[in-house]
Amino acid sequence: MRLLEFLSYLHGKGMINARKIRPDDDEGLENMLKVHRYAYMAKYFGLDLGYPHDTNLCGPYSPTMTKAIECLDLENIVPARAPPELREKDFLSVVSGRDPVWLEVATSIMIEKEFDSDITLEDFYYMRPDHAPETIRSVYADVHRLILPLAQLA
Repeated sequence: MRLLEFLSYLHGKGMINARKIRPDDDEGLENMLKVHRYAYMAKYFGLDLGYPHDTNLCGPYSPTMTKAIECLDLENIVPARAPPELREKDFLSVVSGRDPVWLEVATSIMIEKEFDSDITLEDFYYMRPDHAPETIRSVYADVHRLILPLAQLA
């Protein structure tokens, strides 16, 4: 199963704790949200897990992916290699070391641009008043400088 393989990969890279991915506490919820953000971003780097993502207040979210994760046995998860479709070097060059806020803002920008390519930086200031304009401006620049030039949607 590609989702389990991807979770094992993220877990092995220390990007999530797959054993704590249930949304029943703060750590589990943060891991779940990170998975949604990484999965959404991964499709720009060759790996489309096949789950539709909608936009919400925390960035891209897929209820069907959440249900699929909840059905997995993650207690004995072991690290795995990157799924072969994932352009791992490009993916890691963008996401490694990023904090949850950066991931939220970046993927929010990406999903909104997917729905409306004419959306502007100023639009995001109004859409995301919970984040400082400096944060939005910095991440918006990163998306255009780091992600979109490397991205190749299938």
